[in-house]
Amino acid sequence: MNCPNCGAAHTGAGAFCIHCGARLTPQAPVQTPADPKPAPASVLYQATPIQPATVAPAPVSAPSQAVFLQRRDGTATIRHISAGSVFKVSFVTYLLLLGLLVMVVGGAIGPAIMLALSALIYYLVAGWVGGVRVGCRSSVAMVVEKLAVDATFDIARTAANTVKDIWSVMDAAAEKPMPSKLLSQKAIGAIQGVTDRVQQGVHAAMGV
Repeated sequence: MNCPNCGAAHTGAGAFCIHCGARLTPQAPVQTPADPKPAPASVLYQATPIQPATVAPAPVSAPSQAVFLQRRDGTATIRHISAGSVFKVSFVTYLLLLGLLVMVVGGAIGPAIMLALSALIYYLVAGWVGGVRVGCRSSVAMVVEKLAVDATFDIARTAANTVKDIWSVMDAAAEKPMPSKLLSQKAIGAIQGVTDRVQQGVHAAMGV
């Protein structure tokens, strides 16, 4: 360390210079600067531009063969159902007509049979009680029998006309003429002709 007054070198530990007696000023220790810590590197964020999302259009696929087959099967099923419905309606109609005919004919024949049996019992009882067999019919019995026969044939003729009218209505409602209509009309006409002839024969036999 050097004296600030005379500049003599002083190596002791005293506080005064040995040459001039001036007070020595202690030198401040030299501080070595510490290594500065490296500053953290600044991270630069760069804004990424937002791009609009693009949606690719869905590819238009041609109708597959499975869909075509399904539609064709559905059409065939509808046709089968329609055919089955027509068959069921025709079958039920035939049953109704047959039941109507049986009811009408049965209801007409029943009273006629009862009247015939009543007349037979009357003649047998009258012949047994009187001791003589009645040779001619009474006018009352003949009138009753004639009315019963006429009523029976009128009911049968009405039933035939009813069946004919039902066939006409069904044929008008159907898109195509029914093939069995002509055969039914011929059969009904034949039944009416036979009914008229039988009625005339019964009247002739009764002497009316």
